[in-house]
Amino acid sequence: LRLLLGRAALAASDVPGARAHLEAATRLQPWRASAWQGLLEIGMQTEDAALRRTALMRLVDLEEHDRELHAQALDLAIEERRFEDAVLLGQRSMLVDPGRVEAHIALAGAHGERAAHADALYEYDSALLLTPAAPAHVQLARARHLLALSRRSEAEAAVAEAMRLDATTAEEGARILAAAGGARAQP
Repeated sequence: LRLLLGRAALAASDVPGARAHLEAATRLQPWRASAWQGLLEIGMQTEDAALRRTALMRLVDLEEHDRELHAQALDLAIEERRFEDAVLLGQRSMLVDPGRVEAHIALAGAHGERAAHADALYEYDSALLLTPAAPAHVQLARARHLLALSRRSEAEAAVAEAMRLDATTAEEGARILAAAGGARAQP
């Protein structure tokens, strides 16, 4: 009944009433995804980050095979700079949708923020196998992690590949190599 009242209030644009009913529905039946979905909608409408996060995380647990929910949760964790959560969500996302190149790139970024350079490199390499939209930028990200792993010659090769794919990356590639001590790349 609370779920129906919440949905009716939401349809009538009574956000506070809808929230109260849907929160009551989640307390009575926390396994009901539809109540959490309503709370997610409210969180997005009202820009309530805490409600959005709570509802989304609960939905990811309840709807564990929903690719879009996993993608949203991963993106939100990165947006909120919760990199530990992002790594866990990224790993779960790989189980649900291993072919999603954006998830590999997001997971690589989260690993990078945690200074897990080998893990980040693995995810960037996986993303390259899936043909990302901007492979040159993935190569530059790889170069940063290769340098962090003291693999300079491979980093130089990654920068060269980035420049081959997109000549506009030459300056950034040179900066990456220079920051690691002695640029050898031609801009």
